[in-house]
Amino acid sequence: MIRPEIHNTLYQFKRIHKKQISHKQPLLSPEIADCIKRKNLSRMNDKEIKSLLKRILKSIQDYQKNRDKPHAGIEKFEEALKEHI
Repeated sequence: MIRPEIHNTLYQFKRIHKKQISHKQPLLSPEIADCIKRKNLSRMNDKEIKSLLKRILKSIQDYQKNRDKPHAGIEKFEEALKEHI
């Protein structure tokens, strides 16, 4: 597992979520959104990060199922996260 790449992917995802998605229909629960903060990610071990990635993927899949047309940007993040699991 390459932690810097995972962190960068999660930071990008958080930024996109905040600017494009969350004001319409939140994708992440507040608990998961708090876990993506820099200070929380740096404290996590590899097992906790994998667990977080799985929870985020589940949230993404649930969000995509409820849409008429899948969000293309979220699909790319989903693929990037799957690579790291």
